[in-house]
Amino acid sequence: MNEYIRNIVKKLIAKYKTTSPAELAECLDVTVFYNPLGSVWGMYKYIKKNIVS
Repeated sequence: MNEYIRNIVKKLIAKYKTTSPAELAECLDVTVFYNPLGSVWGMYKYIKKNIVS
């Protein structure tokens, strides 16, 4: 599974010519929400077979 994900990431980096997560999210039309989380470093939520960040 790790190799599969690595290959996808490599293809995205080559296609969009960036390694910036923010720029990749924008290119892929992914909405990123920024909120203060205190001591939490990040999170995601799984709803009805969809991952919601």
